[in-house]
Amino acid sequence: MTEKNILMRMRDVKAELAETEMRQKALKAEFDYYKNLVARMLIDQEAKTTTKFDDIGSVSLLAPLVRASIDKAQEEEAFEFVRECGEPEIIKLSIHPQTLYGFVGRVIEQGIAIPKYIDYWFEQSVRCNFKPMSGSR
Repeated sequence: MTEKNILMRMRDVKAELAETEMRQKALKAEFDYYKNLVARMLIDQEAKTTTKFDDIGSVSLLAPLVRASIDKAQEEEAFEFVRECGEPEIIKLSIHPQTLYGFVGRVIEQGIAIPKYIDYWFEQSVRCNFKPMSGSR
């Protein structure tokens, strides 16, 4: 294999990888749209799961996930709040998003008011109980 062949193939693979990443982002956005559509439908119907279709499966509604972020301008105040709540070990140079989500969830469960410099919201969550598509493993 020549240097030119290697570079050509490397360029082609890089371009294909970029296309694949863009396609993955588009598919993720489309999946999130349908996930939210099904969740809203189930909530409106006061149901926990969709109809179970023999050839598809079903989707079940789960408890909403807690999501949160810290206002960077007030990060020190947020760190002090975390310390006051007895969880200083979750503070590193910052607080990892997954760790922050869990912390905020625990604080909400304890009935403690979340300060304004910590934004939080709930993301609807579902479990897909799909049957494998024919022809796939």
